[in-house]
Amino acid sequence: MVVWPCRALAYEALGLFLAALTAGSNQQTRQVQLLLESLKRSISQPFQQLPGVIAAFAAEAVFVLMSPGCAVYPPLNKLLLKRSELNIQEVPLMYQLLVSGNQQHSEEQVWIVQLLAAGLRGPLDAQLYRRRFVVELLMNLHDSPLANGHIRRLALHTLTAVAFIPAYAKDLMCRAGLQMWLDARVNQR
Repeated sequence: MVVWPCRALAYEALGLFLAALTAGSNQQTRQVQLLLESLKRSISQPFQQLPGVIAAFAAEAVFVLMSPGCAVYPPLNKLLLKRSELNIQEVPLMYQLLVSGNQQHSEEQVWIVQLLAAGLRGPLDAQLYRRRFVVELLMNLHDSPLANGHIRRLALHTLTAVAFIPAYAKDLMCRAGLQMWLDARVNQR
């Protein structure tokens, strides 16, 4: 197994950060520690490559945990308290935040769609997105009468990012009708 020096350094940095958090005593510090321990328990191989969307989730979740007033804080906190490890084969909280019916629904949708856009980095993400029908969900979200203009733009931005992962784009053109869907959106204007 080839270990990339950058990945080894990243694992070392996260280990040192987790050790430093252990000495902390405030609530937000303990929450971030819980997040990193959950991520650590999810890793099954030394220096395992994580999908970009999982790394993006962990990074963004730290910001959420440091801001208890954030709309995503309650569902994230509940996830961390409920599960001892993150499932790195799916996007944590994706379904819950996309279809939530609470008062902060729009903020939650924006957060998860931005995460999906930021996390789409390569083949590992493409496999995860394909398995969880992320593109199809975003196409439906874009077309929903309940989606506002901002969420539609974010969904469209994420969908266009698919074109930069050739194998995934080809699959979506053939299987999910992405080209016809995009053509219909262009013709609507």
